[in-house]
Amino acid sequence: MLYEYNGRYPCVGQGSYVSETAQVIGDVRIGDNCYIGHGAILRGDYGSIVIGNSTAVEEGVVIHAPPDQYCWIGTGVTIGHGAIIHAARIGDLAVIGMGSILSIYSEIGDGSIVAEGAVVKMRQAIEKAVVAGGNPARAIRKVAEKDVEYWKMGKQLYVDLAGKYIEMGMNPLKGTTKSGVEGAIDDIIIERLPETREIDGAKRWVDEKGEFAQISYREDIGHLAFFELRKGQTRGNHYHREKREVFYIVSGRIQAVFAGVPPGRERKVILEKGMKVHVPKGIVHSFYGIEDSLVIEYSPQYYDKTDSVKVDLGG
Repeated sequence: MLYEYNGRYPCVGQGSYVSETAQVIGDVRIGDNCYIGHGAILRGDYGSIVIGNSTAVEEGVVIHAPPDQYCWIGTGVTIGHGAIIHAARIGDLAVIGMGSILSIYSEIGDGSIVAEGAVVKMRQAIEKAVVAGGNPARAIRKVAEKDVEYWKMGKQLYVDLAGKYIEMGMNPLKGTTKSGVEGAIDDIIIERLPETREIDGAKRWVDEKGEFAQISYREDIGHLAFFELRKGQTRGNHYHREKREVFYIVSGRIQAVFAGVPPGRERKVILEKGMKVHVPKGIVHSFYGIEDSLVIEYSPQYYDKTDSVKVDLGG
């Protein structure tokens, strides 16, 4: 799950999977085709975390950055189960073993392997392309070609796994709704597009010509629509059996209400200009105009009016 904190928002790249049981908080920037596993905690509350493309953060990993500092994690990095990361930098293609600890301001060189349970001390630097282990960690040997080949396979495994989780999802054995449509309020993803033109992916910026927003990036779109929501008016009060939807707020402010089927626990959130919300199938959604607002909606599925089921949430 993604969480805003103190005006700081996570940003997730295309093809990246973030488990609904992970906690990604504040200024955490995740590249494309990454895997963020179940129970991982990424805290960008007073520092910032930047993760490169095709990186796997496995189950139970904790990542944090010091106040006003960055934790830079490169491209194609593997961070094993239960590792604790306070490092300043982890180089491209590095492997961080299960249960290892990288202390504050430590650095791991490109292509290096930190063994399971190793402890890299505060400000310690591990050179590139070595295998390091122990407490404190030390270089044991150079990385061998067989290591590179093995971890090439392991890294691709998690890239593929991210894609499968996005495509197939997880199907809970308990708590399926009476309607037979699965949808959990906690599966809703809310993000704010980063205000920059220097990155790949969804983003927005303003220059002398005006505002430009790249709302979608490498997504299949079968349905695209635009609607106006005037102040004091409501739209929605329905869910879809099969269609997943994304809404981008072009202008204005909206109060959004989400609920499962049948309606029970509700989640309310204020959506503002530049924010984007991903709504899974089986989630009732209703939008109320706090201000006159303009919204773009799109979906990978084609529009089918028989897929929409009206539900009264009030308002």
